Amino acid sequence: MKHQDLQIGTPLRVAVYWYDRVCEPPQNVAHESEVVGWRTSQLIVRVPNYGVIRIWKRNGMEVGNPDYQRRGFRVDLSELAESVKPDGQTQDGPGIQIAIDTDA
Repeated sequence: MKHQDLQIGTPLRVAVYWYDRVCEPPQNVAHESEVVGWRTSQLIVRVPNYGVIRIWKRNGMEVGNPDYQRRGFRVDLSELAESVKPDGQTQDGPGIQIAIDTDA
């Protein structure tokens, strides 16, 4: 996933994966989704052509899915964290290097 800026009024894009380990071969389909809210321990994500689901922040699995080992939705939280990580530059441009005199 490409780099995203965290700004008010812009959706936070996240890849939500539908996995099904029951069928042969196992399926893993990615859906381009967006975070619409959050709670203390959960993300609330809108999946296009499906609905709104809740995802645990601790493991990235779907909330309320008792059959999570076989099939369900999941989010790769490390991928999401990497996409919003600052790139080390300010909005005005690259950082300015300032020489500090240590002979004082």
